Amino acid sequence: MALTWIPYLLGYALQGDDWRFTGFLFGIEDGNSYIAKMLRGAQGEWLFRTPYTSFSQRGAFFYFPFILLGKLSAPPGQHEQLVALYHLFRTASGFGLVFAVYSFLSLFLQQRFWRRFGTILVTLGGGTGWLTMIGLSGLWNGKLPLDFYSPEVFGFLMMYGLPHLAAARALVLWGLRSYLLSTENPLTWKEKLKTGLIWTGAGMFQPITVIVAWAVIGAHLVIGRLRLKIGGCSFEGANWRAYMKRGLWILLFSAPLVVYTFAAVKIDPVLSSWEVQNRLFSPPLIHYVLAYFFLLPFSAMGVRYLYQKMPWQGLLVIAWAWLFPFLIYLPIGAQRRFVEGAWAAMVILALSWVENRGWKMRRFAAAWFSLSFLTPAIFYMGSLIAVLSPRTPLYRPAQEVKVFQYLAQTAKADEIILASFETSNALPAWAPFRVVTGHGPEGLNSKEMRRIVERFFNSGMNEAERVDFLNEHHVSYVFWGPAERTLGSWDPRLARYIVPVYDNGPYLLFRMTEFSK
Repeated sequence: MALTWIPYLLGYALQGDDWRFTGFLFGIEDGNSYIAKMLRGAQGEWLFRTPYTSFSQRGAFFYFPFILLGKLSAPPGQHEQLVALYHLFRTASGFGLVFAVYSFLSLFLQQRFWRRFGTILVTLGGGTGWLTMIGLSGLWNGKLPLDFYSPEVFGFLMMYGLPHLAAARALVLWGLRSYLLSTENPLTWKEKLKTGLIWTGAGMFQPITVIVAWAVIGAHLVIGRLRLKIGGCSFEGANWRAYMKRGLWILLFSAPLVVYTFAAVKIDPVLSSWEVQNRLFSPPLIHYVLAYFFLLPFSAMGVRYLYQKMPWQGLLVIAWAWLFPFLIYLPIGAQRRFVEGAWAAMVILALSWVENRGWKMRRFAAAWFSLSFLTPAIFYMGSLIAVLSPRTPLYRPAQEVKVFQYLAQTAKADEIILASFETSNALPAWAPFRVVTGHGPEGLNSKEMRRIVERFFNSGMNEAERVDFLNEHHVSYVFWGPAERTLGSWDPRLARYIVPVYDNGPYLLFRMTEFSK
């Protein structure tokens, strides 16, 4: 976790009179949205209302950890405070994930070396994506390997920049560990309370992670029950009933927040639009085979071994590994999210077999598995190189940020600003305002609104249409900088319905006149 701080600190060290560091190294669009959520929390919000739309919203209990963190900040230097809080959250989540993974792996691996090695694999390992660097991108048909963009497939991207996903995985692994120890530790009221807090917290950070855990526990119980019916196995009915009780208790505590999330997305038009636009479809299965290539043969050999060694507990890991190919192709938009945790199951299966082989096989396996660290290493070095050359989107022009800061000091919070998509994505992270568009999934009818904004700044609208658009979306300010100029030839300085209020070189800010409204 200390190493992950280096590129971020370097970004702040390199910012100066010309550039300001955003605080993010990848997924900048989402990163700005996280800071925007925190800033809205700092402004007194308790419910999530996206700043990336001009449409009215009811608010929902989403992203509460970010909103709560924002309340620890205050001007001056609020943006820097928010970014620092985000990375402190990331560090705490990373520590929690390391300990959770080690604790979970300890149920299945006897030797300390393999527990530690497995923890490193789960948190910092990757797949074969590095082969694209030596001319083998054809294996993915020209598409990007999962290692580079899907945090759920492995763990490195979570540790590096996505704290809420790391926290959710950590809590689910702790919750599953507690579930597997059901027969050893009967459910006392203290255990029930602990279980409730763990699973409620997991649902708060990432509800989909909880749904995956439900599926795994459900498969575990169903297969276990079938084995009891068939007979000739080591499962005891009393054990199965104990696991069933723990599973029902987990469902009782985790269901309300998951059900609420599902209902809110269906009822609220802004959230419903978000769900439609947030398409995370899984790539072809061969991409997952390539991702887990280094472990797959060893994981397959570990299935029978782990089942014989730990019939009941091992069955959960086996069910997890078998289940994920079906989960990732469910007919829903967020397919890719459902691979969550499968990597940990693969590692357990592989290492449980390897740790009981001869020393030659153990050495070979350790060296072979170490190849999975190459892609995260390349990603890390790439981010170091990228941060050395200040440019968008990792950095924002300092003159642009001054306009954001002027707005934060003089305009009324929650007013609506019109700007290009690129500018609009960054603006709510620096000033507590809403924009017409600026984030793919979060904005209502995002693609359509982006096209309309582009028409606004080029010759696609006449002046009467522009005035109608500004009034329809209750726009208070129009931002005009290099990004807006590239969209077209429209010159707001010639418009009579807006007046200039701030001039900072290539960046100008205009306010709607009372007459135009």
